[in-house]
Amino acid sequence: MPTKAFGGKRNGRLDRESYGWTLVQKLEFLLERESIFLFWNTVIYVMFRAVLVVLAVVLHRSLQPHAPLLTSIATPFGLIWVGSVVAIGVHLMRTRALSPVG
Repeated sequence: MPTKAFGGKRNGRLDRESYGWTLVQKLEFLLERESIFLFWNTVIYVMFRAVLVVLAVVLHRSLQPHAPLLTSIATPFGLIWVGSVVAIGVHLMRTRALSPVG
């Protein structure tokens, strides 16, 4: 269900003028709160990275006694995945691709 702030759907088509918000007003709303959006995206990226590291380590420790070969193969892939997520996040932060208006 779409929120009131960003329009509604009518007959399968986006109703851009519903609830009194025009496209310009929506853009102004985002521009006025750009720093909040950028801060929130940074917080989410940091938390996601930390959760991925914990997940890789916990899976390694829990699977080690049962499948040592699988664990020795899967753990490096998990940590490489975390590294690539970190690299992509840093790149997006530097290029400001995560800001709401690009």
